[in-house]
Amino acid sequence: MRNITFDDLPSPTITQIYIVILNITLAINIPCYSFMAYVILTKSGKTMERFYKWQLLYYITCNYSFSSIQCFWKPINLYPTFLTISKGK
Repeated sequence: MRNITFDDLPSPTITQIYIVILNITLAINIPCYSFMAYVILTKSGKTMERFYKWQLLYYITCNYSFSSIQCFWKPINLYPTFLTISKGK
């Protein structure tokens, strides 16, 4: 196993591009989540009333929560190890 040097760390340019992509993804997720929640809650049929409707709402809420946390934390992976550093505020 070799030692990790500073050359293995991501460059600042790539890190900034990744942060911009995370912010754009969150901006896209907000209206998509709102639309999906509206469709599930108001437009679902009678067959979805008991459990499936709430299960779908739970899944998209968990997905949105994970995306939000990831955007605020902004993890930068340190390859080839399984470590991340935070660039978030």
